[in-house]
Amino acid sequence: MMNLHLTVEDERWLDKEHVNQCASAALKIAQKWLTKEAIYRLGKDLRIRASAGRRRVKSGKVKGNQTSVWFGLRPISVVYIRDYKQVPKGVQSGDAFYKGAFVQSVKNSPLLIWKRTRERYKQPKPRRSPLPNGQTRKRKSPPIEVVREDIDMETSEIIAQIEVELQDVYKEAFLNELHQ
Repeated sequence: MMNLHLTVEDERWLDKEHVNQCASAALKIAQKWLTKEAIYRLGKDLRIRASAGRRRVKSGKVKGNQTSVWFGLRPISVVYIRDYKQVPKGVQSGDAFYKGAFVQSVKNSPLLIWKRTRERYKQPKPRRSPLPNGQTRKRKSPPIEVVREDIDMETSEIIAQIEVELQDVYKEAFLNELHQ
């Protein structure tokens, strides 16, 4: 948060409405810069697609002299982060390898990378006869879950670096608006 302090001598030379308009315009410029810079740096440093960055950075409207920029910190599905390739033992995505994972559309979802939550049960030989009275045996295939990557720790460091630069961007935009 940035506060602007004027002395009593300076106040008589400035129109308060004009200063508020300049502050709002500078805030809008700083917000746009923050959104674009965050998407660019997150994509570059974390090696993720820009579309995944745009999903994780959202900016609010400028109301009065306040605005907001939201950063999503929850894990992201690997499919949206970078290109992937199905290989015989799992899925290769950039430098990361996910053993036993597979690419498939499940329950009308888009193609996602899934992994099993536990190992499959071994089938006894020979096959058993059906159970009486509609009873069921354990599932042959264990439940599956989407493969996601956690980006929380790296994101907070990048955002902290950007926040430092944001002060200078706002100050420069405010002074430019004030002198116009």
